Amino acid sequence: MIKKASVIMLICGRQKDKILLLKHNSKYYPKSPWGLPGGLVDNNETYYEAMVREFKEEVTISLPKIHFFKNKYKSFMVGKVKIYVAYTNENIVKSLPKNKKITTSMNDEIIQWSLVNINDILNKKKPYDNIRFYNTFTLAREKQYI
Repeated sequence: MIKKASVIMLICGRQKDKILLLKHNSKYYPKSPWGLPGGLVDNNETYYEAMVREFKEEVTISLPKIHFFKNKYKSFMVGKVKIYVAYTNENIVKSLPKNKKITTSMNDEIIQWSLVNINDILNKKKPYDNIRFYNTFTLAREKQYI
């Protein structure tokens, strides 16, 4: 049985041109370590609640105040994964761990963060050329979410 999952494509920057990516420990994802914050939905938990919880667990800070474009609740499904597309006006870099290293995530699953230009992801610029769920970025672009 495939479990449900929830992730957030958090758009940042003054130009709203960057996305927060996390680098997973290679023992979990040896071929494509970069991905979006998110994870499995627990029993009796909504997709949205799972996204907020997983962000806190993986990024080690609370999810900043987020907004959805055009006052619409922007999300879409890829299989059993709900992808939220939101942006923040907050300067999250101030709150993120220094030196882009994350050392307190659960089980050392996440080791690094990066704010990546959306076009670098879509153009598969290294080291983001083998990003997990690349199709979610192209689909979000097709839907004009990013």
